[in-house]
Amino acid sequence: MRTEEHRSFIGLALVYGAPVYLDTVSGTGVAEVLDRMSKFLDGFSRWRHADPAFDKADMRQEAYVAALEGMRAYREGSSAQLSTFLHRHVRNRMIDLKRRAPLQRQTVDVAELAAPQRIGLEEEIDLARELDRLGERWSRIMRRIFVDGDQIGDVAHDENMAPWSLTRALNKRLASIKRQLAR
Repeated sequence: MRTEEHRSFIGLALVYGAPVYLDTVSGTGVAEVLDRMSKFLDGFSRWRHADPAFDKADMRQEAYVAALEGMRAYREGSSAQLSTFLHRHVRNRMIDLKRRAPLQRQTVDVAELAAPQRIGLEEEIDLARELDRLGERWSRIMRRIFVDGDQIGDVAHDENMAPWSLTRALNKRLASIKRQLAR
């Protein structure tokens, strides 16, 4: 039985071929499903590349939350086993997380780095020298983002890069410049 107002599932579901009574309203059977699928769900802790701000425990928790949401979305009478449905559901949610995370972070990182700061002439000369060491391409990219105010997405498109990869590369290069200037 599926109730639309609460988006829940109550009934028998197959998890790796074994029947499990699942009631997402009362929570009956939820722990058993999670226990049986723990090896699959725990595997997402290695997906740290999805978002470097997340640690292993965060990624594992996101996988378990997606599994709980998937149990509520499962339809009785579905041709797929619950375990098969959850494999696809959790994987898709984790891919969505991977796609969204860098885009959500990029505005914070770049905004912090692009904030106008008062620096003296000596620091400005050192900064210009470090930017010149990056090469023509990265000097152009940084000028477009920090001086001209172009959006990361537009610059990434023009440079044939994904926005998340440009953000990551920028953060690495800016950290390198900060280290050089701190010396």
